[in-house]
Amino acid sequence: MARTAAFTSGLLLDAAERLVAAGGPRALTVESLSSASGAAVGSIYHRFPSRAVLAAELWIRAVERFQEGLIAALEGPEPVAAGVDAALHTLRWSRLNMPAARMLLLYREVDFVAVDLPEPWLTRSAGLNPPLLAALRTYSRRLYHSAGRTGLRRAGLAIIDIPYGAVHRHLAAGKPIPVGLDTLVAEAAEAVLTKGAHATSPLGSGPPSPSPAAGWQRHWRSP
Repeated sequence: MARTAAFTSGLLLDAAERLVAAGGPRALTVESLSSASGAAVGSIYHRFPSRAVLAAELWIRAVERFQEGLIAALEGPEPVAAGVDAALHTLRWSRLNMPAARMLLLYREVDFVAVDLPEPWLTRSAGLNPPLLAALRTYSRRLYHSAGRTGLRRAGLAIIDIPYGAVHRHLAAGKPIPVGLDTLVAEAAEAVLTKGAHATSPLGSGPPSPSPAAGWQRHWRSP
């Protein structure tokens, strides 16, 4: 009977995530991971051939896991409700994945993905953002019946910027995200999304009216 590995790649990445959340990218070394996890250095190198590969795997896993739920929420049947659900995904995911959420908030891709990484890690890193951008564009077309930049900016503000701003100071301080923020984020996201939308608000507000779109920034590895 084959023996089950005591330290899987997933468990090692979980420990690496905690190291980074506590001490930043420089705190992550093969030696520190060995000490934190109890895994032998050789066992870590068996799964991750270098520290650079370990760091890249850690970053890619966190981004993929975060974006998977966000994209799934955007595909909900009713557009405004789907957008509100997508906005709330950031809060829900951050509560369940605090070390990963702090890592994505406090650091940048260049802190983990080296330019001289071997394939396939560079290809995987380069492929992180396009699916989310495509999902936001598809969502914007569903909600606003247009693929224009104004709708995309409005969707980005509601789904990315508002929840990011809500969790920022709590994650940065390493504190729990208050449950009461969910209602506020949902109300703010709905208000932005329903302006000019060809959909009925899930919270029962009146018919939408057009208003200027607000800009949005690049963060959470989103486009």
